[in-house]
Amino acid sequence: MRWRYTLEDFVTYKHPKLEGMKPQGFYVDDELFGSVGGGSLAVYPPYSWDGCSPTVNVLDQAWLGVPDGLVDGSGKPATWRASLVHDFCLQFRDRLGLSPDDCHEIMFDVMREDGFKMARTYYWAVKAYWFIRPYLPRKVLKNRH
Repeated sequence: MRWRYTLEDFVTYKHPKLEGMKPQGFYVDDELFGSVGGGSLAVYPPYSWDGCSPTVNVLDQAWLGVPDGLVDGSGKPATWRASLVHDFCLQFRDRLGLSPDDCHEIMFDVMREDGFKMARTYYWAVKAYWFIRPYLPRKVLKNRH
């Protein structure tokens, strides 16, 4: 799978659902990609994710699918941080002790904090996707959390 984004600097996010968790690191193939502790989540480079999904890379020329929002002054789209935190939480949800719904709520809060005007629409679209997910063909779910 070709990832849409690769983290260049670490990102932290504090949320009530992360409070009280035992401090721990999250590794993939012996590489540290994140940690949790003190109510905060930290995600480290070179963590990669696909942004808002579903999207498809077309011949390395464009991405088609759910828009990530307008690009802000930092050069990143509006949902960049929310999609990062959401993907990370879903990937490590079992170790974090979070349900998919918890991950969706955290994503919603990040979008609201970042001023994304369509946060509620994206939140309900994600919840609808996870509702129909068990009924989708396995090919559609390939590389999904």
